[in-house]
Amino acid sequence: MRHSRETPCYKAFIAGQQARARSPLSSGAYKLKEANRSIHHYLESIYAIREYLLNQRKFYKGAPLGRCTTYDKATYLKRMPEGVAELLGYEVLPAILALGADGLSQREIRSEYEIAEERSLILLKNCEVQYHRLRSGIGGEYQDIKRGYSNLVALLDDAQLLIESPLGLLKWNERKITRS
Repeated sequence: MRHSRETPCYKAFIAGQQARARSPLSSGAYKLKEANRSIHHYLESIYAIREYLLNQRKFYKGAPLGRCTTYDKATYLKRMPEGVAELLGYEVLPAILALGADGLSQREIRSEYEIAEERSLILLKNCEVQYHRLRSGIGGEYQDIKRGYSNLVALLDDAQLLIESPLGLLKWNERKITRS
């Protein structure tokens, strides 16, 4: 995947790819499941932040809010777009390429990878949009989170869908093999 811009999220994506190149995967299913859990943790943290924003009196200073605290929630949210970008480069796309060890054919891998790569480009652009939006101020994100949905949640939902597609193909393939 080539990128023409040197922006923070693209840099995080490329850094993830470079780190993965130094430590290649022998199979991909477990790494896709880890990536899915990472997205789930991000979402859990946003929901915990929402509870805090709606009911601050119920929380003590420094209370945990998923993977952050009441003190560092803004920093955590602001870093999320770069985290998603790195996850795509370090875990998701390399994991798809390693799915041969998990039983997928090269044709299935190639097809799934091409789709994921295109969706990743769109996600990376959205990561950049969210990165710059959050850098200009966190207040709007807090208001959106309090209302129950935000641009970060949409970004995470899209990332989760990208990850679930190859996982679904793996499940289908396992069922196909089991029935044979």
